[in-house]
Amino acid sequence: MTGFTGAGFREVADRVWVARYEWFDVNITLIGGDRGLLVVDTHGAASAAREVIDDVRRLGAGEVTGIVNTHWHFDHTFGNHTFREEYGALPIHAHENARDELEKWGEEVKQRYADSPTTPGARTSWRPGSCSRTRRSPRRGARPR
Repeated sequence: MTGFTGAGFREVADRVWVARYEWFDVNITLIGGDRGLLVVDTHGAASAAREVIDDVRRLGAGEVTGIVNTHWHFDHTFGNHTFREEYGALPIHAHENARDELEKWGEEVKQRYADSPTTPGARTSWRPGSCSRTRRSPRRGARPR
């Protein structure tokens, strides 16, 4: 086990399920409709997304027919491609700002964490939306280098 998998999906409302995954403490939501499931966020890596897909299949509530990204951060969007590989050309819905920020920062974020894909601590000094690094936590008044 890689440590991505949570306890599986739990129904929180009629045809709405949530699963919480330890890696980056991410929640993935499924919403069931007439044509299938809408997945809200896809996790932060292909391997993590594959485990989410396995959990979706174990749930047995239907096939994924679309994706919604709540925002551009990699832990919510970097599984998109894996879902498309598995389910075909799924529509991906997100605010235009999320699209723009992902296009702007996505490659840099991939490169920054390519050496350490399973070490969440390595990611904590990077603040989304900014490529500056800090010496201390921003809450303590640290200044960008």
